[in-house]
Amino acid sequence: MGLFDNILNLKPKNKIAEDEPPPKKGIALFFQVFMSEYRELLKLNLIMILFCLPVVTIPAAITAMNKIIMFMFLDKRYSTFSDFFATFKSEWKRSMLAGLIYFPLLALAGFGVYFYLSVMESFLFFSVSALIFSIILIAGFYVFPMIAVVDINLKGVFKNAVMLTLLRLPQNVLALIIIFLLTLVVWMFLPPTLIFVIFIFFALIGFISTFCAYTGLKKFVINDNLSQK
Repeated sequence: MGLFDNILNLKPKNKIAEDEPPPKKGIALFFQVFMSEYRELLKLNLIMILFCLPVVTIPAAITAMNKIIMFMFLDKRYSTFSDFFATFKSEWKRSMLAGLIYFPLLALAGFGVYFYLSVMESFLFFSVSALIFSIILIAGFYVFPMIAVVDINLKGVFKNAVMLTLLRLPQNVLALIIIFLLTLVVWMFLPPTLIFVIFIFFALIGFISTFCAYTGLKKFVINDNLSQK
């Protein structure tokens, strides 16, 4: 199954009237959606924390969060809690299976970075481990949004995620750097930044990573013949 063999199960946008401005794209779209949806992002962050408390539910919670944020960028009507819970319930099995694959791989790559930096002190192996860790981390930008909105098996999800990671490397690296810097600032200034973590941090990280996935999926996967999932 190739990268472009699958399409998003989402309705196409209505055609733009001649007197309407064209839809915003890129960074303009990012800030437009953020400014109009920040209240829902605050709610989404609290819901995300609540649903992640059992720990084993984290993959399903990430998928549900990504679904809500995809709705934001697609300008679709949604109910933050109802649609979150519905996605959590319907996609928990695929999300859990994906998590059992994704997070151990991420942890293993992260351990490799630590091991070759602190124990063996090998710059070459550290660099390779850091590259692998970054690729796996970025692939996660695509894995869970695809589970949320694309009718595709897990093999296709991971294959497409890796290909989109490589195809859109500059955009992906930029998103990763922004997320890293935000996380670093929060970590450095704890405990005062704990209030930021409670109210917006996870939703903001999800907003950035899902925007990255949305733009990639829209460019390479979505076509005009779409149906509601």
